[in-house]
Amino acid sequence: MEKIRIIIIEDDPDLRALMTLALVAQRFEVTSFSEADAFLKQGKGADLYIIDINLGGVSGLDLCQKIKESSNSRPVVIMISANPDINNLAQEASADDALPKPFNSKDLLNKVMNHIAAA
Repeated sequence: MEKIRIIIIEDDPDLRALMTLALVAQRFEVTSFSEADAFLKQGKGADLYIIDINLGGVSGLDLCQKIKESSNSRPVVIMISANPDINNLAQEASADDALPKPFNSKDLLNKVMNHIAAA
């Protein structure tokens, strides 16, 4: 079976590292970026995206919409944020799910696994 590709776009280096470790431990292929611009320049897609709403430059919400509009496949996008309105913001950006900060690796893995199982 082909590895599931996950892209994380999160500006907090500690959180980005923790999410990467948790997902790699589950045998996912993970690439991470600290900002939307760096992700947009590399141009590769993924099966699932985890995007922070508050990024420098292009916002996570705009990035989510770009990914949804430009992809031929149906990638899953999970938005993450400490914003109390995360669920509404994610829905407006056409994200598939939202995960409020702070969260632990179990919360993250549950969200990811649920979407992969549904795909």
